[in-house]
Amino acid sequence: YERALDINPMFTAVWNNRGAALTGLGRYEEAIESYDKALDISPGDKSAWQNKGVVLEKLGRHEEAEECFVRAMNL
Repeated sequence: YERALDINPMFTAVWNNRGAALTGLGRYEEAIESYDKALDISPGDKSAWQNKGVVLEKLGRHEEAEECFVRAMNL
């Protein structure tokens, strides 16, 4: 993912996929950072909102997770 982002740091899908990979590794804070980057570029990215919500839920940050899920549902 790092190499792809070096080529095109505005590639939302790569940020989202990087976040998913980090989530799988249990690196939740880094995953959130990746999802936030994706959402900075494309605030309407439903998948990034959902994925961020999942990670926040895993961290016990339920209110923040709910906000992400609601944003995703409204897209």
